[in-house]
Amino acid sequence: MEHSLNDLNRITPTPTQPQNHRSSASSNETNTARTLPGGQTKEKPSIVANMKQYIQKGFTKLLDELDVMDLCDHLYERAVVDFKFYSTMHISRRHVRESLRYLLLHLSRIGVCKDRMIDALYGSAEYRFIPVFFPEEKI
Repeated sequence: MEHSLNDLNRITPTPTQPQNHRSSASSNETNTARTLPGGQTKEKPSIVANMKQYIQKGFTKLLDELDVMDLCDHLYERAVVDFKFYSTMHISRRHVRESLRYLLLHLSRIGVCKDRMIDALYGSAEYRFIPVFFPEEKI
């Protein structure tokens, strides 16, 4: 079956406005897909949190009690930290306190998807620190 140029113009939609791949959500929200029962996915806005002041407030408690390597594994798995940062953390594995300090300072500088961070804290059995990172959250 052959199509003329007029047929293709009628079939091919042309955008009436420029395509913008950013969502209309505010700058502190991002869309993340949630899997529903039956395999369906649903987009849910997720808050990107700046945890600098909360990390600063609980810094020594976090340094003393947080299991850095397990948490870092879960942060990498949930794409909170990238491969370069993750591999740097594992190179300096012998100095646990310094590794944790490096992680906390890094998390203070970047925006973190709140849902992913909470998932990583649960995955690493460090959920007791959720109120330190997110004081408004209930465990």
